[in-house]
Amino acid sequence: SRGPKGANITVNATGFVVNSTMTVQYWNGTSWSNLASMTGPDNETTIEIPEDIATTTVNNETVNIRVKGEGGGILPTKQPTYYAYALYSIVSPGISLDPSRGLVNYSVNVSGESFTPNDYAVIRLSNDTINRVVGGTPISSDGTFATNITIPSDLSPGLYNITAMDGKLLKATAVFEVLSEPEPEINVTPNKGPVNITVVLKVSGFSANEPINISYYNETGAWNLTISDTTGPGGQYTTSWVVPEDINTTVKPNIRAEQNSTTYGILMANTTYEVTPTIGISPAEGIVGTSVTVSGKAFGNVTAYFDGKEVKKDTTAPGNVWRDYTISFNVPEKPSGTYSVNITDEKGLSNSTNFTVLTNITLNASEGYVGDMLLVNGTGFGAGVTASIYFNDTLVKNVTTDENGTFKNAVFAVPSISAGTYKVLVKDTTGRNESVNFTVKPKLEVSPKEGKVGENITLTGTAFGSNENVTIKWNNTDVGIYPKTDEKGTFSVNMTVPPSSAGTYNITAIGNVSHITANTTFNVSMTLFLSALRNGTEVNGTWPNTEIVFKVVQGDKTTPAIAGIYIKGVKVGDTNASGMLNYTFEDKGIYSVYAKNASVSSNTIEFKVDDPSLVLEANRTKVNPGQSVMFNTTDQFGYPIVGADVLINGIKVGTTSDNGSFAYIFTELGAYEVQARWSYKGDVLRSNIVNVTVKQASLRLEPKVANITINESVQFKAYNEWNESVKITNITVSPGTEGVNWTIDVPNATVTFFKAGEYIVNATDGRDWDTAVVYVTAVLGNFSVSITPSVITVNKSTTVLVNVTDADTGESVEGANVGLSGCGVTLSNTTNASGIATFEVNATSTGNITVTVSKTGYNTWTKEDGIVVIRVVPFPGCTNPPTDPDDDGLYEDINGNGRKDFNDVVVFFKNLEWVPDNEPVECFDFNGNGWIDFDDIVKLFEEL
Repeated sequence: SRGPKGANITVNATGFVVNSTMTVQYWNGTSWSNLASMTGPDNETTIEIPEDIATTTVNNETVNIRVKGEGGGILPTKQPTYYAYALYSIVSPGISLDPSRGLVNYSVNVSGESFTPNDYAVIRLSNDTINRVVGGTPISSDGTFATNITIPSDLSPGLYNITAMDGKLLKATAVFEVLSEPEPEINVTPNKGPVNITVVLKVSGFSANEPINISYYNETGAWNLTISDTTGPGGQYTTSWVVPEDINTTVKPNIRAEQNSTTYGILMANTTYEVTPTIGISPAEGIVGTSVTVSGKAFGNVTAYFDGKEVKKDTTAPGNVWRDYTISFNVPEKPSGTYSVNITDEKGLSNSTNFTVLTNITLNASEGYVGDMLLVNGTGFGAGVTASIYFNDTLVKNVTTDENGTFKNAVFAVPSISAGTYKVLVKDTTGRNESVNFTVKPKLEVSPKEGKVGENITLTGTAFGSNENVTIKWNNTDVGIYPKTDEKGTFSVNMTVPPSSAGTYNITAIGNVSHITANTTFNVSMTLFLSALRNGTEVNGTWPNTEIVFKVVQGDKTTPAIAGIYIKGVKVGDTNASGMLNYTFEDKGIYSVYAKNASVSSNTIEFKVDDPSLVLEANRTKVNPGQSVMFNTTDQFGYPIVGADVLINGIKVGTTSDNGSFAYIFTELGAYEVQARWSYKGDVLRSNIVNVTVKQASLRLEPKVANITINESVQFKAYNEWNESVKITNITVSPGTEGVNWTIDVPNATVTFFKAGEYIVNATDGRDWDTAVVYVTAVLGNFSVSITPSVITVNKSTTVLVNVTDADTGESVEGANVGLSGCGVTLSNTTNASGIATFEVNATSTGNITVTVSKTGYNTWTKEDGIVVIRVVPFPGCTNPPTDPDDDGLYEDINGNGRKDFNDVVVFFKNLEWVPDNEPVECFDFNGNGWIDFDDIVKLFEEL
């Protein structure tokens, strides 16, 4: 992309049209001129950069080469022309001289670049008085050359131009200074480093082709001869040299070149090689506290400095011996950045390298629970700035760093959040930041952690899923408690300690959606439960002088417990191995009774002793004739009363049995009052009255009448004689066949109908039947309608076809009524056997024409913008608006001359971007993709 004029370069072009003609051109200052041709889509060729090439601007870019594409496989020879541009930068030729100053008869190397490839360069020497050829050389294919010339012996001291020029007059000049006497120099490369390495010594400005000596100054203060040789024809000499260990490190200069010139006498030049220790560092970056090892070679002991401050000193190798050293230290507290690490040896020689301090944070834990206190320590942040701590992108703490960019023991509580791994990020105001991960674990806590069966405890869960129900289990048994978490996954719920023996139990919480699980334990302490039994029936009271059995069990409510029984605080006895104690109350009253075993007390029973009262209960109070009712008589404490008379409407019908029950069958319809009576100690006790109603069984089916369409369902409900909802146990339907006319879903009391007609539905609850009527009608059909064209031009008569088919079958619909209204149009017609209604439409205004289609058995179809009436305008540069020669809704006659021709394609192409903003897009969307693009031009061309 850069080089001299006349150079041969390769032009690579891609992405053109298949089989297109691609012409490579250049800008000559006034026009584009052809250089080469090739064939698309992808190709390359070689061109020679012309002498008159210049630059121009295209699309704000500086260019001078382009490829022009024409023709090809899409639109034969009528493809619009495309261009691809590039810039070839012209580089001026240049030469360099080595040496660039010296004596006459010196041999000088001349190097050149950016000349005409494969040409010949003539070398001339000139000033104000002379101009002579001093050499020449061929130019390589890349425009470079190198040759030697001899400075003529007759030149006077002064400045002379050395000029190289090729056959196309490309030239470059450099200046050579002829000296009146030598100006000797010596250089060492590199001029700084350790001893025992190879350096390059370059001597110049001495007499040509004469002996030269090179010496170094040693630690004893003497010059040691190290090299004797002869200068070259340019007064130069170059050699490699190993720096000796005893080179003086304090005296400057410490290297010297000397020559006893036959012409100029003693010539001398000096230079200095600065001796430094070698230094290497590992690692080269890390956080505060990182152990860093610095190693290399130095004289004697070394001291390490970090950012100018001593961090470690080696005292193991005193003296000035050149040796290997290794020294380690920990990175001190510093803001992140790159710092100098310096080594100084016993001679005071030093060298340095860099270490990059990284920002770092640490947590006191990598995982934990919501509410845990996290300690954050940070190093490598900005000095004395605010650092913000974020948990999952939420700010939780601000801290201030010290002068070394360090902060310590920043504390925050883990916020409420669902279980998972989250980023803890620290970012300061300088932009320094670092993050680590912290895993939040789910947690379940119970309060209190110990208690008795039946006591309330509180469960608190954190880090569960957001807004989900949680299942609580006691020793893997679902306890039927399902608290819901809040949006942060936290819940709290109370539960009662279930019946359990003394011991430790697992409580588990499981998220129903997230399946997050957490566990805790609860210690059930010894629990005693006291109950009172009379003849095996649990009671909370009794009559005077009747025997009661007090029973004590442990927390599981099964295992007997030996305990003392206390009545009104006085112990009356101990339970036996079965946990029982018999006791008889003689006097009426209310007695507080509890059991106690060591320090564990049971529940307290407020036990009532009183004369009995009679209670009557019935298992049901609504029956049909022939159904029985079970009556039960008990006292006020729930103890069965045996031998009580049962009276119905005041007439005794029987006596209760040993368990206090009596069954009676009602045979007659009506309402009855039932009461019990019983004698106790000479008194007749009467119970409460129970009302029983007897009705004939009946069933009412709802709905009684239903009107639906084919494939719809009816769900029935049934009610009994008491107007109570009852379950339907069987359904029959007539007429028809199941699976053809209808299907029955008895469990859901639903019937689905498939054919039109009148159906009788019978249903029963197993006791009685009822009937309903269902009227099923056919479903109305739907139209599928297409309108061609759907866009017309105002004030132009256009034939419009409305095609109507059945939306389900796709068959043409004959005899459908089609109406058009709007934009000055009111027309109607009927579809033919092909389902088409034809109209001649001449709208008098722009807008929408509503199209309506109707026929018996179908839903009416209406589209308010069924036909859109538009007004097209002339294209730029055209007098007449576009027309639609074939009445297909597309305006192929772009220029409005009444016919389709190639000029329509040209006008359309030139105004492609103008169309969407000024014309109805649907009139020019020839490829039908909904917008205007280049493919519309192609489609229009294909219609010519």
